Amino acid sequence: MKKRIWITLILALVIINGLAELVTLYSGLFFPYILRVTLVLGIVMIVMVFSGAYQLISTIEEEKPLGGDAITTVGKATKKPVSHR
Repeated sequence: MKKRIWITLILALVIINGLAELVTLYSGLFFPYILRVTLVLGIVMIVMVFSGAYQLISTIEEEKPLGGDAITTVGKATKKPVSHR
């Protein structure tokens, strides 16, 4: 996950600054550096959230059920059966 975030940070820096310079060159509209930094950090935060969610989902899919009898597990199987008369 760390490698993915570093790659995203570097790519976002290059792409956002490149696009801002192209817009400045061709249209004369200047994007302040604080806006560029905000865009880069926003992209990195979004990637962090989605990477964390993906990692959690993949970890949940790998979980295996606990070994043992049904009597020793948590839940309905631990309750004593009720005898009806």
